[in-house]
Amino acid sequence: KLKAKINTQQATQTVRESLLQAPSEVHDYRLEEAIYYDHQNHPLLAYQIMAYNKRSGDWEFWLDANTGRILERIPPRI
Repeated sequence: KLKAKINTQQATQTVRESLLQAPSEVHDYRLEEAIYYDHQNHPLLAYQIMAYNKRSGDWEFWLDANTGRILERIPPRI
């Protein structure tokens, strides 16, 4: 049975804080539970969080749903 220890609000807050965004740069967030495979190919319950911003671009984050640790941070494509 898979159940996240970190709730969706905590996960979104972690991403919001890691972006260190200016008050004028508001992002919209989309969050989904997913399975993330680490570098040793071990599966982890995770959140995939998309942070959308028309001006500064869209970020993609993978966050461990049990520890709250950011697993991967993918910056906007230029």
